[in-house]
Amino acid sequence: MRALAAGRQRGAHRRLWADIARAELSSLLKTLLDELADPRVHGFGISEDGIAMLHESSQTLANLEDHAFNLARAARALANLPDWITALSKAADEANSAANSLADSRFG
Repeated sequence: MRALAAGRQRGAHRRLWADIARAELSSLLKTLLDELADPRVHGFGISEDGIAMLHESSQTLANLEDHAFNLARAARALANLPDWITALSKAADEANSAANSLADSRFG
């Protein structure tokens, strides 16, 4: 029963992130198209390289909604990364200090 509820919640989160991503991308594309359509901004238009770059970006973002849930989960998992770095650094310093103390007691 809990697994079913958790699955439904994940599905709801996935749909929410997909909707957010779709709205954000739609807004971004609208702004981009407005900029590209303005001849005052670009003079004679966009270069071939620019068009190729936009096409490649659109292909890269095409499956974003499929991965939005995983990206959000990864972001939450990495949110505490600075705390882990501090803890690991402290542990390494303590291990180094212990190794130095052991070496001093053996060879001192």
